Order: sequence, then structure tokens, then C-alpha cells
Amino acid sequence: SASHQLKLLAMLQTIDERLTKAGIEYWVTGGTLLGAVRHAGFIPHDDDVDIELRAADLPKAAEALGSVGRSFRGGGEWPGSGVPMGRFFFWGNDCRFTDSVDVYLRG
Repeated sequence: SASHQLKLLAMLQTIDERLTKAGIEYWVTGGTLLGAVRHAGFIPHDDDVDIELRAADLPKAAEALGSVGRSFRGGGEWPGSGVPMGRFFFWGNDCRFTDSVDVYLRG
């Protein structure tokens, strides 16, 4: 929905502001990148945000993101790719429900 995509955009803006301020390079990937290029926004059916950053930068990124960074949970690897992945969680007012950003870690 449009309201969910506005929430995703706010999450991405928070990540961008904090990582840029800390000098940590990251980039959008997957459906987030495709949506930016093809739709000048989100793919209509996309329901998440995908970013990549260097694995060596993860501790610095977690620190720069504060409570969001401390929420990072590894999720194994993207199936069939060998690329490690995890998520940064954004907790809402009701801690039973969260939104997250998929994070892919590059060597």
C-alpha cells in the first residue's frame, strides 16, 4: 500500500542520513534498486527495502544506526548466492510488530 511504502521510504531516509553522516558507503539493491530505476519509487508490489554494504563496515554501521543498528540479526545467506544477509529492525509503538530492512553483506 502507499502508506506502507511511505514508511519504507522513511526507514531508508533514516539509514541514509545516519550512514552518510558516519561516512559508511552503502547502496540500494534488489527490488529497491529496480523500483528506483523503473518506477522512480517502489515496485508496486514490493513490501521491503534492500541495501548492501561491506561486511567490514557492519559494526560501524550498527553503531551509527543506534537502536536500529543494535537490532541487526543475521539471517544466513541469500539462497544460492553465498551472500551473507541479515536485517535491521525498526520497532513501532507496539513491539510485536516490526518493519525491517534487508541487508546484504559484501566482502
